[in-house]
Amino acid sequence: MNDPAKHAENRNGDGTFKKGKSGNPNGRPKKGLAIADILNDLGNKEISEDQTQREAILSKVYDQAMGGDLNATKFIADRTEGTSVQRMAVTSHEPIQVMRIVGPKE
Repeated sequence: MNDPAKHAENRNGDGTFKKGKSGNPNGRPKKGLAIADILNDLGNKEISEDQTQREAILSKVYDQAMGGDLNATKFIADRTEGTSVQRMAVTSHEPIQVMRIVGPKE
């Protein structure tokens, strides 16, 4: 259990913390970087004077697309043109039932 005497200078006479004071003055410890941050750092790493790792990988994706790889082609299209919009047609003019409340069984 935490020792209240440890933070005595931050506390009122009744043991509660003074206004603007805390039992954790340094705040929550930092977590590790998020996966996106790590990947961005690695992608920004230069592998030559004029190319980063990210650029090298994307160049390989373009090479695969030029070789007929449809997944690579879709990857490029989705990121440059955006994903295609899927439309749904409404065939009924009935209201959409969001929730149905059922009474107790008799």
